[in-house]
Amino acid sequence: MKNLIILLFTLCFTNTIISQDGRLNDSFGIKGIVSTNILELNESATDVLIQEDGKILMLGSGEKLLATKGIALQRLNKDGSTDSEFGENGKVLTTNFDYDAIGISCAIQADKKIIVVGKATHLSDKISSLMLVRYDSNGDIDFNFGKNGFVILKTNNNVIPYDMTLYPDGKIVVVGTLEIQNITYGVIYRFNVDGTIDNSFSVDGVQSIYYLDLNILSCVKVQSDGKILVGGHASLSIDFDNFLFLNRYNHDGTLDSTFDKSYYFFNSPIPQTEETAEDLLIQKDGKIVLLSNYLDTLDQRYIILRRFEQTGKIDLTFANSGIQKTKVSYFTYATKFNIQTNGKLLVAAFTLNSYQATIQRYLSNGILDNTFGVDGIASITIKEKAVILNQIAIQSDGQIIGVGTLFNYDLGLITEEDVFIMRLNTDGSLDHNFGNQGNLISNFGSDERSRDIAIQKDGKILLAGEIFNGLDFDIVVVRYNPNGSLDTSFNKTGKVITDAESSEFAKSIAIQSDGRIVVGGIRYNDNNADIILIRYNPDGSIDKSFDTDGKVITDLGFDEQTKDISIYPNGKIVLGADYYDTAQSDIAILRYNIDGSLDKSFNATGIVFFDTGYDEYIGALNLQGDDKILVTGNQNKGTRSDILTARINTDGKPDIGFNVFGYVTTDLNLGRGLGTSVVQQMDGKILVSGIGDNSFGTNLRNALIRYLPSGMLDTTFGTRGIVYTVLSQIDFSNDAIIQKDGKILVAGASYNGANLDIVVLKYNSNGSLDNTFNLNGIKQIDFAAYYANSITINENGNIYICAESEAYEFNDFVLLSISNSISNTSTSIGLQVIESVAANPNPCSNQTTLQFSNKLDHATIEIWNSNAQMVQKVEDVSGLQYRINLDNLIHGIYIVKVIDGNTNLSTSKMLVKME
Repeated sequence: MKNLIILLFTLCFTNTIISQDGRLNDSFGIKGIVSTNILELNESATDVLIQEDGKILMLGSGEKLLATKGIALQRLNKDGSTDSEFGENGKVLTTNFDYDAIGISCAIQADKKIIVVGKATHLSDKISSLMLVRYDSNGDIDFNFGKNGFVILKTNNNVIPYDMTLYPDGKIVVVGTLEIQNITYGVIYRFNVDGTIDNSFSVDGVQSIYYLDLNILSCVKVQSDGKILVGGHASLSIDFDNFLFLNRYNHDGTLDSTFDKSYYFFNSPIPQTEETAEDLLIQKDGKIVLLSNYLDTLDQRYIILRRFEQTGKIDLTFANSGIQKTKVSYFTYATKFNIQTNGKLLVAAFTLNSYQATIQRYLSNGILDNTFGVDGIASITIKEKAVILNQIAIQSDGQIIGVGTLFNYDLGLITEEDVFIMRLNTDGSLDHNFGNQGNLISNFGSDERSRDIAIQKDGKILLAGEIFNGLDFDIVVVRYNPNGSLDTSFNKTGKVITDAESSEFAKSIAIQSDGRIVVGGIRYNDNNADIILIRYNPDGSIDKSFDTDGKVITDLGFDEQTKDISIYPNGKIVLGADYYDTAQSDIAILRYNIDGSLDKSFNATGIVFFDTGYDEYIGALNLQGDDKILVTGNQNKGTRSDILTARINTDGKPDIGFNVFGYVTTDLNLGRGLGTSVVQQMDGKILVSGIGDNSFGTNLRNALIRYLPSGMLDTTFGTRGIVYTVLSQIDFSNDAIIQKDGKILVAGASYNGANLDIVVLKYNSNGSLDNTFNLNGIKQIDFAAYYANSITINENGNIYICAESEAYEFNDFVLLSISNSISNTSTSIGLQVIESVAANPNPCSNQTTLQFSNKLDHATIEIWNSNAQMVQKVEDVSGLQYRINLDNLIHGIYIVKVIDGNTNLSTSKMLVKME
């Protein structure tokens, strides 16, 4: 059978708003803005440096699926493109499996090696330590530093680094805090070039500061004479007024008595409620500038700059008093600042409630520079994305690089935060030649994800997921013919994308008896997550008889995260969600009428909050033959979590015929457990697939549990009702179904030593593996680090799986079909690959590079316009990438179709060409 493989990737323009005088500079990245999903799940940028050669080095943190959080480095060329000579495709992620690590600050030695300081939190005792890592200039770890490239200053108390700087001789100075009982000390550490503690500094390499009970050292610089300047703030506790201090230390760690003592610890002449030191710098003339955030007694917030003479006295020539106050909104915070070669000061800030990053520029005398942005302030707003601007750097030509974190409001298991990079021209306008309108989105991240699968009566296959539109995520439903080709009778294109004016994520799909399609998911608004239901007609159009516009959004007052839906024979819809209030998490079960209204015959309100006295989380739900509701998930008891399975009557009350209380918990003796699917057998027994975890995501186990209708474990199944199948260190199941013959199919993943494989397991009804399936009951598919999300089976017994990638640079809708027999288990793929194709850059101008996840052999590349006309064709393409010229194309949206020369399988990518 010929398999048509379609990959759809959409990247549109980021909706960026700049202040009146702001113009995007088209020379950096793609129109000046880059928002980067650097690694797999959550990413943030905390520091940025410009190398001598003009390359941009960015530091932050990131985490991959099933791994600890690590230090992330990315290096870009001067124009914002990826520096392929650094790490892997310009990026390095450094993890230590005993710690979660966050990069705080970085510096470049004279020999071009890179020093990073970070916070390392031990996974078992949760104690935070200072971590140093050194890299060679190409991104490799320097094993001559510390122990195998690392220094972890492990103590019995929390040590949190805030800033770092280097001496010209390579010695390293780090400032931060040390918590001992109820006291937080400010601390200064000095290390030798090899990473050992420098005992010539304050005898033991450490100098502490104590003024009040809470002392925070937040910034440090080394003067040209080797003396150390530190800035910070102190208070009686976190709830009391803060006071600033500025200290100077001699090379040996003693206080410098020549530095004006009145500023060792000073009460500002401004009436105080709260003031925090953020950064300091030293001008060429030796004068010292300190940046702080200040909140007065009337809750008015200011950004404060103070300048001091070399002696430590306040410099009265700066802003006429030595202090510059800039009035800002209550939610605006300054983070870091820098100085231009002409002495002008640049301050980075962000505003929490307006999705806005700002850079302020001051003249050398402390007055706002009205030639920059609007009245001295350049503002950058990205619609529906919160931006925290953490650091700025200045290129040799005066252009300004800003980095930080961009929040996408995806609170699920995939990406929540992306790295944000922007470049401004010297007048404060965004550099349109960098990134996407001044920002760069350099995706290691997700483009589209398939979450759930369903098969219609006619054999057509539905996948639901989400797709990134260049600004946020929308829900997408795709329909395929039984042979895997796109069904163009469905919304004319085979797919329908639904935007509810925010970020929306699909979690489950179900089909009504009349063929209408219901998708349940999550919709994020400014403050929290809500439940969303969307109903489509069989042709893919929105069903406007469902709450007038086809969409129902339910807000229970806090965060609600949809996990699963099911449909009654009469068309009513039951939905399960996690419900988070200020105190705990409960399971919420909602039932809707066929018109989308809440069904008040269900617990009087249409809503049941299932609470066992602990935190509960739902993994899945299903309906029994008698319409009772089965729910599985977990009960979190703090030190451990057990698999929770519950049964609810049709009126919304717990079924006391199920283990008396209406629920049962099962301890897998692995520390943590989660039920991921639940289904009732023909004989009334209840099957739950789940995951057991005994070491925070690094030792996962597949589990199958079967209960009697009464809620007792079925001892005829496996060992006392439980079956474990161990394939590797990391195995997990996401879905399970029961065939008509009673055999069980489970879909999930297993770790192959490098990444995840898709796994399908087939069991006999007694829990033993079915050796008529792929000889041993196990089908393991090494498929570009994808794992199965959902499994279903058609009338002919063919198995279909929707899958998602842990390697998000190639995260696409994937549909696989595998045969259900002893040996004929060749994989046919309904939606994916030759393998995947990525375009960099995208959007692009005259050229872009197509990158393939598998090597091509004599392939053909076709480019089609939006009128379904082929406008360009390239034949005999081989290799892992191909640079394609687009000079003859006008700006617009195109489909790039790649057809493999050997298999005739094809994949497509959406490409945006700009003017």
